Amino acid sequence: MKKLRPFLLVSAIIAWAMILVKCSNAPDKSPDEMKFSAGITPSYFIDKATGDTIYLKDSIITNSYTTTFKIVRHFIPKDTIVNPPGNIPPTANAGPDKILQLPTNKIFFVGDGGDVDGQFTVQWSKVSGAGVIVNGTTLVNASLEQLTTPGVTVLRLIVTDDKGAKATDDMTVTVIAAPVDPGTGSTTSFNVAQIPFSDPDLNAPGRGAEQWHSQNTVNIPSEGTNTQRLDVYFRTTWWKLEPTKDAYNWSYFDSQINTAINKRQKVSFGIMSVYHDNEPDIVTTYDNGRSSYPQYLHALMQAESVKDWKTNMAENAAPTTGFGGWVPNYNSSNYLNRLRALNTAIYNHIMTTSFNGVRYQDVINSIDVRGYGNYGEWHNAGIVTTAGQEPTGTRATVATLKSIIDAHTQTIPTIQLNIIMTAFDADWLNHTKTPTEVAYYALTTRNTYGPLGWRRDNWGATDDYIKDLLERNTRSFNGVALNTLIMARWQTAPITGEPMNSTSNEFADFERQVRLYHGASFGNGNITTSPGATVKNNFRAASKAAGYRLSISSGSITTGAAGKITLNWQNTGIAPTYENWNTVFELKSGSTVVWTGTSKFKAKLFLPTTAPVAVVDDFPNIPVGNYTLTVKLVDPTGYRAPLVMAIKAKNADGSYTLK
Repeated sequence: MKKLRPFLLVSAIIAWAMILVKCSNAPDKSPDEMKFSAGITPSYFIDKATGDTIYLKDSIITNSYTTTFKIVRHFIPKDTIVNPPGNIPPTANAGPDKILQLPTNKIFFVGDGGDVDGQFTVQWSKVSGAGVIVNGTTLVNASLEQLTTPGVTVLRLIVTDDKGAKATDDMTVTVIAAPVDPGTGSTTSFNVAQIPFSDPDLNAPGRGAEQWHSQNTVNIPSEGTNTQRLDVYFRTTWWKLEPTKDAYNWSYFDSQINTAINKRQKVSFGIMSVYHDNEPDIVTTYDNGRSSYPQYLHALMQAESVKDWKTNMAENAAPTTGFGGWVPNYNSSNYLNRLRALNTAIYNHIMTTSFNGVRYQDVINSIDVRGYGNYGEWHNAGIVTTAGQEPTGTRATVATLKSIIDAHTQTIPTIQLNIIMTAFDADWLNHTKTPTEVAYYALTTRNTYGPLGWRRDNWGATDDYIKDLLERNTRSFNGVALNTLIMARWQTAPITGEPMNSTSNEFADFERQVRLYHGASFGNGNITTSPGATVKNNFRAASKAAGYRLSISSGSITTGAAGKITLNWQNTGIAPTYENWNTVFELKSGSTVVWTGTSKFKAKLFLPTTAPVAVVDDFPNIPVGNYTLTVKLVDPTGYRAPLVMAIKAKNADGSYTLK
């Protein structure tokens, strides 16, 4: 096909061609030099006898009297030309991608090409895939034929103009399986073999023991077998993330997330503004004291009328003026504003960062609400002995404590937040005395994601503090018993935490506490001494009891036009899973999937049940035949492997065979 050139351009080319042919001796001789008047010159013409492109390169020589053009002839085979200067390249349009459903085995296509300043030719070629191209050297009536199996073929249209310039465009043909005649259909019932609780612990995400920093202290599920945990928790300090104002250092933070990604783990973490232990890696020193928050923030508070202050780091001791640990004035507007800025920066970093193609936002399980008290755990142990020993004006007010919670909920909207248990102490701990109003606020506020979870401190401890707070129901606010709110929290948000850092009581009460509070997970570490056999067994028992235990007891499938799948779901654990999972069915003939469907069943927040719960999914036209039915719970983000369930017949792809 040919596009007409403008008349003037054709005339100019013919004129210059006549001049060059007249002045030329032979193609292999030196370029001719000729003098011409200044004007428009063509950059090429086609030698019709040889098919070669004669490429004219103009050099301008200027003197006082005339302008001289040097015309240099280059004889270049046109099929080696990519796009000569001055040429307008051709265009190629292979057309939209196409879908073909078997048993139809060929598909027609019409491409489009053009060249505004010359002639062009076309050629279809196959980049990849199956099938045979027919009439591939014309723009019309070309086809891809002999397609017999599902798959993808990529075709390429190549348009070449008469100067050798080329343009290409690809088109994809997707071949899908033939529709299956549903037939009249039938109903088949089946029972599903469950994994008994007496079997070894399930290593499932979001439940049981989790990695504590780099610690995986107790071999779980059994002695001698230390299975990699599917979740990890770490904490660090404010100073380590923001050594100078608004200049964030993400190296440590990112290293923790990236390591977890390499292990396909999910991460929970907390940022501490007070950490009164001597760990040089995460604290800094200035003004004769150690600090976990940045020096610039210290300087801002020191310039205020009520300043940050120093305490010694001995447990149960009053403040001193010597070398010690810096404690913020929590009521300082500088402190509260910078805490909000820190959390905003953390959230923005998570939402905009990825590693090896994995988004951080898909990796984070939960973030602690810290920012108050020693270790950010909402208690003042190690800072003061009795509430009120803080310097005048530095003791956090009710408004301040609410603002610290808001500094998390309002800046981290779409991630699960967990608050440390002592925020709920409701005027019990002598060195803290958290007002009941603040405990109530923590239990009733939320971010966009949902209510705050509870990060329980000191799992396994046997002191009366836990029992008094949670088991004796002695405190209320606005007529609402805090005990009731706390003990029901597991139904909507996770109960997590860390074991006590001592083995003096051998964790005899550990499993009971996990069951009573419906604990989902806890750290497999933070123990100061090497655990003995009794402690290890108690850890394993607590891990096995924790979280969900999702299973299917029985079900049925009806094929045909009125197809449906009925499954009897059960959660025999003590808590739900708090993550999103899609329930996907597949019918297979061998390894070939002939049908797939997504159930309305959502595992997230599916509470423990005493009896199975029937879920019926209507799927019109389920194929009739001797097929295998499988189910798997899939992470919508694609990060997690399919959810582990307490049923047998698990397949390599994480699905479970039902019939």
